[in-house]
Amino acid sequence: MPRRTRKPNQNRGSIQRKYELEAKVKLLEEKLLKSEQKEMIATELYNKEKRLCSSARANSTYYRNKLISTTKEMIRITDKLNSATEDLKLIKRCSDGRKTKKKILEEQNKTMKYRKKMLKAQETLRMNQELNEQEKKPWRLCEVCDEAYNHTANGTPRVLKCGHTLCHSCLAQIATSHYIQCPFDRLFTNIGVNELNDLPKNFVVLHM
Repeated sequence: MPRRTRKPNQNRGSIQRKYELEAKVKLLEEKLLKSEQKEMIATELYNKEKRLCSSARANSTYYRNKLISTTKEMIRITDKLNSATEDLKLIKRCSDGRKTKKKILEEQNKTMKYRKKMLKAQETLRMNQELNEQEKKPWRLCEVCDEAYNHTANGTPRVLKCGHTLCHSCLAQIATSHYIQCPFDRLFTNIGVNELNDLPKNFVVLHM
């Protein structure tokens, strides 16, 4: 079969389309390269902004904590200043501490004297009542030995845990080394060695 021969116009058209396609490919490659470069620049800017934001947040946290610490310190200083001001006022009111202390002791001594006088008057009144009535009230007597309560060591009325009252002398006779058993309700009151004096006194029966 005879060979087909291409026409010159067809060959020129194919070559021209080839050049056009190559030019388009090259243009697209250039655009792609520019796009990649822009993407790299944008990424760098993003990372830079991110670092700046992190640094700004860190600085903000630091200064916020610094402000809180400074505020607390200012409050402490203000409290100390107020306390010092109150102390200064107190010192001004009590310019002579020795005189003030002496006056307090004098007032305490006066109070003790008045208390002793009152107790003595109550005791005298009680004795006069007993003389007038010719008998002692039952609540003024120990229910074990039938002796009157008084302010002496053995006659002191002491209260057990159960609430009953006996004189010190009777308690010493029935006490063991660790407890006392009440002779009325048989309940126990724990005591230590030589702790009988620690039992509470019944001042009511002494002063009635």
